[in-house]
Amino acid sequence: MEDTNFRIYEPTTEVKGSVIMSLIDAMGEYQAIGLAYLNKYDIDKPDPEKWYKLSSYLSALRLIYEKLGESTLYLIGARIYRNVFPQEYTETMSLEEILNTIDDVYHAVHRNGDIGYFKYTATSETSCTMEAHKTYGTPIDRGLFVSITRIFQPKKRSSVDVETSVVLDELLPNRKAGGESNYFHISW
Repeated sequence: MEDTNFRIYEPTTEVKGSVIMSLIDAMGEYQAIGLAYLNKYDIDKPDPEKWYKLSSYLSALRLIYEKLGESTLYLIGARIYRNVFPQEYTETMSLEEILNTIDDVYHAVHRNGDIGYFKYTATSETSCTMEAHKTYGTPIDRGLFVSITRIFQPKKRSSVDVETSVVLDELLPNRKAGGESNYFHISW
């Protein structure tokens, strides 16, 4: 099966620089390496307000995956929340509301062509399934969901954190196995 984590669906699709800043943020003290990988694909000094070819960004992400591994992509996904979601938009939202708005935010920072989507489906009062269709792929999507779930997890009455879980459903078609969607079961 073909891994579709880095598939370019339409060459005209663009991504806003704020998404790319998640890569720079995740690289920490190794930002120069991240910038060099981006530069190799014609993204020089990314600006959060400018638009860039998604194909170039995906090529840089593939190179990061090949050179630095899946854990770096996970960290990039985990940084998306703080680089992309408007603070005033999320200050008073619950975890369910945030998960339900990921698609709106995703569409605000991508344009031109079939860019994919995120779909929230409640499965109980404390769980949901998130479908990530034609998005960045397994490690980045998982990093995004884990970071949001941890940031917005509800508290128990004793003020102890609630256990959270983000699990890829590997029984369903997924990006690593050639599918166009990942399905994550999230509980809190």
